[in-house]
Amino acid sequence: MKKILIMFLLFSVIFASCTFDEFEWADFEDRCSEKDCSDFVIYFNASKYRESSGFITLDVVSEEDQVKYIPDFSFATSAGAETQILPGFNYPLVSLIHAGVNYSYFIPSTWSDDRPIFFRLVVNDSEGYPKCSQANWELVNDLFLDDSLLNLNAEVNFNQSTHKFEFDLKNNEVEDLEVFISVFLDNELKESTRVDLHASGSGSDEIIKESRFEYESLNVSRGIYTTYVVAKTETKSFLLFDETFLFYDFELEVPEIPKFRPGESYSLDLLLKNTGSLLDEFDVFVDVLGVGLGELAGWSLSVTDPGTIDKGGEKVIKLSYTVPELQIGSQTLQFNVSSEELGIKTFDLVLRPQTQSNLEVNLRDISEVNAYEENNFSVVVYSSGTVSPLMFYYVYTEPALYIRRGVSSLIAEVGEINRDVVEFDVGGSCAMTEDNTRAFNAGRKVWMLGKVVYELTANLNTLEIETLLTLKDIVDAEKLKMTSEEANSLFSDTERLLGIIEDFVEGIQEEEDSEYFRNEREDLYLFLISFENELEDVGTDMSETCSSVDEVNLILFSIDLSTLDDREVTKTVFVEGPKVIELIGPYELKAISGESVSYEYILKNNAGEGFEIDFEPSDDIINMRSFIYLDAYSSKDIEIDLRPPEYFEVEELQVYINVKTRTHSIDFPLTVHIGKFEPELIFKEEYGVSPGSSQIVNLTLRTGGLDDAFSLSFTGPPWISLPNKIVTEKGEAKIKLEMSPSLSDIGSEEIEIELISNTFHIVISEDIEIYVSAEANVLINRLERNKKILEEKRELLSEREYYDVVDYLNEAEQAISENRYSTAKLRFNNAENILFKEIDEEGFNFALIIIPLILGAFGFAFWKFLLPKIKGTPEDEIMREVI
Repeated sequence: MKKILIMFLLFSVIFASCTFDEFEWADFEDRCSEKDCSDFVIYFNASKYRESSGFITLDVVSEEDQVKYIPDFSFATSAGAETQILPGFNYPLVSLIHAGVNYSYFIPSTWSDDRPIFFRLVVNDSEGYPKCSQANWELVNDLFLDDSLLNLNAEVNFNQSTHKFEFDLKNNEVEDLEVFISVFLDNELKESTRVDLHASGSGSDEIIKESRFEYESLNVSRGIYTTYVVAKTETKSFLLFDETFLFYDFELEVPEIPKFRPGESYSLDLLLKNTGSLLDEFDVFVDVLGVGLGELAGWSLSVTDPGTIDKGGEKVIKLSYTVPELQIGSQTLQFNVSSEELGIKTFDLVLRPQTQSNLEVNLRDISEVNAYEENNFSVVVYSSGTVSPLMFYYVYTEPALYIRRGVSSLIAEVGEINRDVVEFDVGGSCAMTEDNTRAFNAGRKVWMLGKVVYELTANLNTLEIETLLTLKDIVDAEKLKMTSEEANSLFSDTERLLGIIEDFVEGIQEEEDSEYFRNEREDLYLFLISFENELEDVGTDMSETCSSVDEVNLILFSIDLSTLDDREVTKTVFVEGPKVIELIGPYELKAISGESVSYEYILKNNAGEGFEIDFEPSDDIINMRSFIYLDAYSSKDIEIDLRPPEYFEVEELQVYINVKTRTHSIDFPLTVHIGKFEPELIFKEEYGVSPGSSQIVNLTLRTGGLDDAFSLSFTGPPWISLPNKIVTEKGEAKIKLEMSPSLSDIGSEEIEIELISNTFHIVISEDIEIYVSAEANVLINRLERNKKILEEKRELLSEREYYDVVDYLNEAEQAISENRYSTAKLRFNNAENILFKEIDEEGFNFALIIIPLILGAFGFAFWKFLLPKIKGTPEDEIMREVI
């Protein structure tokens, strides 16, 4: 009988051509409650498989063909305990049952010998009609005492990190092995999964001898699992073992993180859940990313200890933190949770400020402000002083729109172009009355000046009295602008700020102790919070009486903390009401000829209905999706690709993207810069500098066409400095390399420079050799001395001699910078031969003039006086002729 059973198992067919209709179980449940219900089973038997495990097999032979097994309503019970019926060698769970085929099922549980076992099988035919069979048995101990004769071994391990079961299989020469499977039962969800480890005739006919970790299950979800490993030969089928596996796992739920203000303290509740199936012990610690280990850069952090959490349990972890008063920009806290059993999981908590640290001194990048949404424009500040001042600013409009945020600070680094973005929210397109405009803008300025006072009071001394009094005068002047009725509370709060400033001044004059100043500063801190809340309330009230406007003057007021110098920059901008659809992203793009580049944009639907949005670019170089569907009040990220032809030269194209719905349309303008981009760094491979001196040389960055911003980093000695940001103009930029070695820094140093294009992410890496030589110092002094002598003797040299000396000295200077000291000495010799030989030639030139004069005079005297005496007088000559 068992051989027949096994043959049925081998040739059972799972596939079918029927389609099964659904049925409602409640309509037929009473029918299957009848004691003698046996619609489709002609053979129905159950027996213990192994006494040690209590595993039971259920053998079924159907008299009807192609009925669908329904596991949801099929079960077995004993002593009131119910369990799922699992497939043995028939898989999947929901399968077709054919007439005359023996089907074997497993019931995994521990059963009582003295109580009957109840089984129910439910199937569905193609007409949606249920059939069920059920029976009660007193189980018979049908033991296979020759288990050991089947020389097979299997070991199952669970990998916690991959959530997979891994198998270590061994077959000691069982040549008729046909099936080697494992069935996993999720004890919580009552679901099972089968893994075929080996099956003859399925592409794996060779005999398994030993194969560790070759077979892995699919990922399984968390829970408690029992795995059953079953083997089958031509004559026997065996349950090798069953084993239960438990999981360790956990999750951390992080709520929405509030935006912070510098100098304030916050607490955040996080929920730690033990999602494993065992009790576990947890620990947490927090660190600040980008800061050295143990150095929190002014941050104060604390976190509660979760301790032990039972399976399925959860605990609230409270994170408390204080933000540094000079915190600029976002900060990431690394939240590390360690499980005693599972290890460490890391969660990054990104903290973002309510107002971005920025300063605006040029409003050229903004032409409009949008009502009921966030606005931003670029900040560009250049500091050319001797310090890097902390500058405060705030943005406002005249006439006044209700503006939130837009008040912040920026450290202007000396010698650098400091860039940032101003962000502010506009509460509407309706401008306040004239009185309310003056009062509201004065209130925002007072709030900003209060922040300046707070900053100054960090380290107060007698030198700050004059500065505080100046600020007091500025605040007092703004108070006089608060004449509207709605501004009465702002007027009173400003009076309070004046009183706080006076208290600080009196405290300095009376030399109060530090405890006094700490208390006063805390009062100022609380005042600023209260004043900000009052500003929002007053602004809301003032906006209730206003007039719609099309344009306003956008004004940025900034003040330098070190000097209290202030400035205002103004620009007329248009006011845009709420938009139905928006395309948010950069207006100015760059693309390399012949190459593709992508830019990220956000498409927003501000309307109360969803609709399809179409895109139509005005130029073929723009590639993007042709349409997209957006739900009401939703947004999506989209990509815009630029693919200009290779033959495009450097040029600026004005294009647009038409974005339209069924009833609305916008043209999104784009300025596209297209051209070549082949950046290179032009420099000399070697430079020389004297110890104890400073020297600046220029490196040249050329792009071959398009302009871009580059970030610069280098490795080298500390006495070499380079800027960290470079922006090209007209395809070129000069990079100042400054060398300032000490007297002891003699030798050669190699520096490696890396430039990365911000737009195209192209990397340039170059090595430069720097020589520090004492000999160069001597030659430089010699150069300066010769230049001085050249100027002193300028009038004594001919034009040719002068310019020859100039050329020799220039060549010597160039040779020194290139470490060609021998060449420099030769050029000095050439120059000095002219300079110092000129002294002898001066006498010689004078002699050339005097000697001819002397010889001429001597000849004249000889002819006039001596020659007649030698030859005789003319009268004597006449007498001789007469005679």
